[in-house]
Amino acid sequence: MNHLHNAIRKCSYQGYDRRWGGYLLPKEVLALRDFGVADLDNVDWAIDCKRSGIIYGRWTYFNLLKGENESKFKILKEGLHHGS
Repeated sequence: MNHLHNAIRKCSYQGYDRRWGGYLLPKEVLALRDFGVADLDNVDWAIDCKRSGIIYGRWTYFNLLKGENESKFKILKEGLHHGS
């Protein structure tokens, strides 16, 4: 299972700046962190949940920085949208 793809599939643009968000599981939050998403909410929560074996979602918001990761994120989002 690709947690990054699942996270990106669940995220939507929040309508201002580079703000995105979605109802994500801990493993999906950590996949976005590893991908390089900036200002990601709930990273500490996700780490605690993974350590404790707790699996439930939480609304998570983040900003995409201009550059390579923003381009990759948008390409993945577009590809996953058309592939569904």
